[in-house]
Amino acid sequence: MNQRKLITWVSIIFILAIGLTSLLWYLFDHKTITKIVTEPPKTEVVTTVLTKNVTTTLPAITVIKTIPPVTTTRTVTTIPITTIITTNVTQPVTTVTTTLPPLTTTQIVATTIPVTTVVTTTLPPITTTQVVTTTITTTLPPVTTTCTPPTTPCKPYASTQLDIQTDDGSGQVVHPSIVYIPDSFNSWTYWMAITPYPDGNCAEENPSIYASNDGINWVAPLTNPVEQSRSDYYNSDPNLEYFNNELCLYYREYSNTSPYPCDIALTTSADGVTWTTPQVVVSLSSSNRNQLLSPSVILDDDVYKLYYVSFANSTKSYLYMSTSSDGITWSSASKCVINGLPSSNPCPWHLDIKKNGNIYQCFLTASSGEGGVNATDFYAYSTDGLTWTSNSSPLMTGAYSFDNSLIYKGCMLPDSGLYRIWYSCENTNGVWSLAYTEGTIKNNILTISSSLVY
Repeated sequence: MNQRKLITWVSIIFILAIGLTSLLWYLFDHKTITKIVTEPPKTEVVTTVLTKNVTTTLPAITVIKTIPPVTTTRTVTTIPITTIITTNVTQPVTTVTTTLPPLTTTQIVATTIPVTTVVTTTLPPITTTQVVTTTITTTLPPVTTTCTPPTTPCKPYASTQLDIQTDDGSGQVVHPSIVYIPDSFNSWTYWMAITPYPDGNCAEENPSIYASNDGINWVAPLTNPVEQSRSDYYNSDPNLEYFNNELCLYYREYSNTSPYPCDIALTTSADGVTWTTPQVVVSLSSSNRNQLLSPSVILDDDVYKLYYVSFANSTKSYLYMSTSSDGITWSSASKCVINGLPSSNPCPWHLDIKKNGNIYQCFLTASSGEGGVNATDFYAYSTDGLTWTSNSSPLMTGAYSFDNSLIYKGCMLPDSGLYRIWYSCENTNGVWSLAYTEGTIKNNILTISSSLVY
């Protein structure tokens, strides 16, 4: 009985197993499974670090840079699974219980991980150059310079020796007289009368004419001299002026024959090349041969004025002035007064007079006596042409190799605030030259310049 029951149960179990197997086969062979996966938009966090390279010139420095915490975000989506089991059964419904394995879902949330990074940077040192301008004002004591020409010339003034080609070939000259004609005269603006004077030989003193456009470089526009001396006369102390569109040359004629007559002669030219026959305009006979020296003529408000020097005795001379309406016929002379000359040079000797505005100006050579002994140059001025005031100190001291023995007769012309000056001079070898310098006048004092403009 028990054995029969066992077989029965085994048979039932076997049948059930076969039926269950068939059912499972059927179900799994005919089911429809639909899986719907919904993915939300992915979120991506992008962190962009902009780096700007800045080069700064600094001293050596260590920079510690802390980077703030970095946040990392990761999003994980749980995907639901929907299972649809469809069974086509015509038999009565049979309930089948199926145990599926559990579904495990892992969610990863955003995690903030603090990260601190220390960056140590050492910058190279910088070298900075700073330019500082410092003005230092130093007051020096005055310097006293002693000049003892000719051995130690100290050059207290500027001067240059000029090259003059004389007819005798010596190049030695004396007694310059110069006029400036702004609109030019026969293509030249400067005209000069001067006399050769080789080694001091007065027999060669004959007026010669030169022309220039700068007052420095001179040429002879004619065959010199203008007037040749006679055997018993020589012609000295020329004075050149420009009156009424012609050149007028006054000069002194002197005779070596007693009673030593002296004349002032005049010759004129319309072109500077051809000259009229000289005529005597002033004549004087005297036992003193030092008369009618250095004539100088100006035209002052339609009145011609003639200045000259005459000696009363061996140690006393005077400046005289005559007037004329035509420059030929002259009145009796008036004696002028010159104040201020030093006791070492009390005698006027040679001169060149101009009128500049309301002031009469004289480039004056003064000496200690007859013959131009110890002569040197001074400046004198006057407001009426009769009473004169002179500088008490010589204008120059003889500082150059060409003028270190004697500073002699000269002339000057105003030019744009300065005075152009030409003077004759002698060196210790007895050689005569023409030199050029410049000066300025302030408070009626003429000062020779330390540098030249021309």
